[in-house]
Amino acid sequence: MTTTSTTNHPDVPLPAGTTVGGDFDQWGHEFRIIWGDDRRVEATDISLAPTAAQLPDGSINTEGAVADMSPQIFIDRVADDGTNYECLRVSVEGAQNLAADLLKLADVIKGWIAGAAVPGPTLPQ
Repeated sequence: MTTTSTTNHPDVPLPAGTTVGGDFDQWGHEFRIIWGDDRRVEATDISLAPTAAQLPDGSINTEGAVADMSPQIFIDRVADDGTNYECLRVSVEGAQNLAADLLKLADVIKGWIAGAAVPGPTLPQ
């Protein structure tokens, strides 16, 4: 006896550490939305979450050809009650540039602090 599947769901494994945020059947079987774990940035009220569109062949849509989205990172504000509010989305390249600039600016402020800690000249009385 021959059986025919009544679904059009590709049997595609998820990338490690991801969950489905919208499966193939929700998007005309062209892609599904996958999410990585949220990461709360220590000492901030910021949460980060990676997302991308996975194609039926298992690859990740890198050019935004489907779902009008290339892989991106959501940068959310976390309210006191734990609710996330979307603030910004950045591409992988944008996230790398943001991280590099944040590190540079943190070093600038550390320089200010170190400079302020240096004793200045003694003023005559």
